[in-house]
Amino acid sequence: MSTVQAAVIGALKASAAMRDVFGDPVRVFDADTEVPFFPYVRLERHESVPSDASLSRGETHTLQVAVMSRRSGLAGAREALNAVKGALAEAEWAVAGQQVVLAHVTYADTMRAPGRDTWRGLVRLKMITEEMGE
Repeated sequence: MSTVQAAVIGALKASAAMRDVFGDPVRVFDADTEVPFFPYVRLERHESVPSDASLSRGETHTLQVAVMSRRSGLAGAREALNAVKGALAEAEWAVAGQQVVLAHVTYADTMRAPGRDTWRGLVRLKMITEEMGE
């Protein structure tokens, strides 16, 4: 797991709103689980592209977080999605060896997943980091 992924998972697990919706400890995973307990959050994708500038080395990260819910239909799925968006928006980012220049949600949506009772939310986070100077 990268330091950026660890920071995102840490931010989600540290949020009180996330504990209210996803339990304590917060059900956040970075891989598929065999028998998940709903609702839960899974980090699905992490794309990293170098964005070097003349004076610093950095990266642009795009992370996709899935929210899976079976509680209260669309309203329950939106509540879970909003908890994730809020946790990411309010996070105090600490990425080892990196300075977070920008972190914001660029996309969020909720849809019915295969199966009658399951709803899936998606949140995309864009993060720009730079190496910290010595």
